[in-house]
Amino acid sequence: LKMRYSNYFGALGGVIFRLRHFLRSIQKDHQALQKIISTNGFDLIISDNRYGIYNEGIHSILISHQLRIDAPFSGFLDLPMQNFIEKFDEIWIPDTEERIGSGLLSKPRFSTNVPIKFIGFLSRFSLKEKSQKEYRFTLIASGLEPFRTQLIDYFYDNFALLNTKSCIVGGGRIAKEKNFKHIDIFEMLDSAALEQVIDRSEYIICRAGYSSIMDLLIKQQQAVLIPTPHQPEQEYLAKLH
Repeated sequence: LKMRYSNYFGALGGVIFRLRHFLRSIQKDHQALQKIISTNGFDLIISDNRYGIYNEGIHSILISHQLRIDAPFSGFLDLPMQNFIEKFDEIWIPDTEERIGSGLLSKPRFSTNVPIKFIGFLSRFSLKEKSQKEYRFTLIASGLEPFRTQLIDYFYDNFALLNTKSCIVGGGRIAKEKNFKHIDIFEMLDSAALEQVIDRSEYIICRAGYSSIMDLLIKQQQAVLIPTPHQPEQEYLAKLH
C-alpha cells in the first residue's frame, strides 16, 4: 500500500481516509502468505510489523514497538490493531524493559494474552570510540514527500548562512542547483559510510522515526528530532526524547 502524506492532514489523515485500503492490504498479505506456506514447510513466522503475516498453525511472532496509537480517537483505532495483535503467538518489542525508546507506544491500551518479550534496540550501528568532529550539523533526510523535500530545502538554506561545516545526506538534487564549499551533500550512503558521517558529526538532524531513534541511542549521539507533521507516532517520540 503506497502512502503519501497530505500537506493538510498528514499521516493520520492519510490513515483515516485509506483505512479500508489499509485493512485490505493486511488481508492480501495474509492470503499471499498462505499460498507461500502451501508450497513450503515453514515452522516459524517472524513478521516485521506486518499484521497480516501470521498463520494459525505455525508459531507466529510480531516484531513491533507500537502496540497503541497516540492520536485523537486512538481508542477507536486501537481496537482493530488489538484484534490483529491477538492473532500472533508472541510479540517482540525492540526496546528495553524500561521502554526507554518507545515509551507508552509499546504498552497495549487493552490487556492481551499474547506473551511480550523485549529484545533490545535493533540497529545496524555500534558504539565506537569518539572520533574527531568534522561537521557541526548533519541532516539525514528521509521519509515521504512532500515533507522530505521541504526539510532539505529549509536546512540547506540555513546551513548556507552558517560559518561552519555541515552535511546533508539524501539531498543529491540540490547539489546540482547550488554549491557551497562548507556543505557536503550525499545522495545515498551505505551503512558503513553513513556511520562514519554520524561519528564525525556533533549533531544529527533527522525525523523522529523509531529506527532512527534506535540508531541514535546505540550511538549515544546528540540529535535534533523533527517529527513529520501530523504523524502522531513521531510527534510522541520526539517529545519523549
